[in-house]
Amino acid sequence: MNFTHYSNNVFIQFPSQLDQVTYRILNVLITKSSAAGALYGAISATETAVNVIGAVSAQGIYIGTVKFMRGFVFLVMAGFNGIGIILLLYVNHRFNMITLFHIIALKIKSMPCGP
Repeated sequence: MNFTHYSNNVFIQFPSQLDQVTYRILNVLITKSSAAGALYGAISATETAVNVIGAVSAQGIYIGTVKFMRGFVFLVMAGFNGIGIILLLYVNHRFNMITLFHIIALKIKSMPCGP
């Protein structure tokens, strides 16, 4: 292994995983403690299903379009990311995110700090 491999892990892969950790922490702070395990299970099952479906569909698109345009699969996946960004902006606009952070702040404030 060379320096490029390690710098790739530190500077590119590590920060790209922070959104998943943040998302899970926010979800646990919002839900009741009795439902946290079910929430983690649902998130993990959804992530696994999306990864499998994405890999299979990308491979199928590539096999079907490699003869006339090799990069077509990347355009399709970029389109899917664009749809995701539009949905995220819609949800952000529709549900006031300040309310979400207010709920989290109240939840953290009510947590016991000591033994």
